[in-house]
Amino acid sequence: MVKEKLITFLESLKKNEKLKNYNEATVRHSVILKILEYLDWDIHDPDEVTLEYPVDKNNDNTKVDIALKYNDDDPKVVIEVKKANEELEKHTEQLFNYSCGKCGVKLSILTNGITWWFYLPLSSGNWERRKFCSIDIYDQNSENIAEMIISLILKENVISGEYERNAKEMKENQTKDAIIKKTIPEAWGKL
Repeated sequence: MVKEKLITFLESLKKNEKLKNYNEATVRHSVILKILEYLDWDIHDPDEVTLEYPVDKNNDNTKVDIALKYNDDDPKVVIEVKKANEELEKHTEQLFNYSCGKCGVKLSILTNGITWWFYLPLSSGNWERRKFCSIDIYDQNSENIAEMIISLILKENVISGEYERNAKEMKENQTKDAIIKKTIPEAWGKL
């Protein structure tokens, strides 16, 4: 049921020509929060979904757009939202500061509503190495997108810790795929 609703919503986004012009607030309200609602998060409960979460208790200006929590714990996932036509590359350091330096979350997301980048912020390496999943609403199959999003931010998966296992498995598969793509041509060259 969750998957079917999410697929239907993703398909509606693909057809929405206005999406490309959404500002940050509209992306957050009309895309991100709707998706979180489909994933069983109570978007009206600030103990679960906190908007403008202060990641630095000593600095009120340092806030991440959305923090996903459970039982008033520290955030499990943070989501930094940008306007729809915003290039995400410019904001990875900002997300790094919010995720690693301030609140130590295990999963970070940078999105403009169309493109979603998922990171394991506590893993080693630069930001590109910490990114383990990229989604593009327009270019990818809605069913595949729904499966990835469900595995990573469905409320039940976050509460159980399954989201972290899924993220690490995706990262491991990504690393294996990169090794295979590099070594096969080298092996063929030696033959």
